[in-house]
Amino acid sequence: MSDLVLMLMRLAGAFYFATAFLVVRAAAQAGLMDAVLGALSGAPDRREARAQELRRWWLTLGAVLTGLGGLSAAGGWAAAAPLFLASALGQWTWLLVVAPRLVDPFDAPDPAGRRSTRNAAIGHTALTLVVLLSAPQLGVWSKLPILSQAAVGVGWVALTAYALRALWRGRLGHWTPAHSEDED
Repeated sequence: MSDLVLMLMRLAGAFYFATAFLVVRAAAQAGLMDAVLGALSGAPDRREARAQELRRWWLTLGAVLTGLGGLSAAGGWAAAAPLFLASALGQWTWLLVVAPRLVDPFDAPDPAGRRSTRNAAIGHTALTLVVLLSAPQLGVWSKLPILSQAAVGVGWVALTAYALRALWRGRLGHWTPAHSEDED
């Protein structure tokens, strides 16, 4: 791969890392909004609540995986290749299997949002191919410059901690029934 392609891959990776924080925040806000709307409307449908929770978790974990892959690419670490591949597989699994079967029947998607998710998955898949082809030129951890190791290490901890905090806080805001429907 040319130096220009590697530089563009690193820039795209940095962009993915930065936007991962925004996606985690958006997922947490959506969870809070679901909780507020559920509280205002009374007892929400359990299936809809589970679908919303699955969507929030999948979006958050996918954003973390994508962000960590992006940070690894930006730092020139070879771990970017399996992380990007896993993230792309996760996005397509969501679009083709999980969402249509487990989420959409109970919590219909916004058509514009689904279209943008599909377009993002296509773009991410293209970048995944670039990362996979560039993998031989990316370094193993022990061969990275100390500043790259520090930046990648701190970034991994920061994004992971931010996502765990968002998931924890979002969980606390969710409606939980006092009894199950099976007890009635």
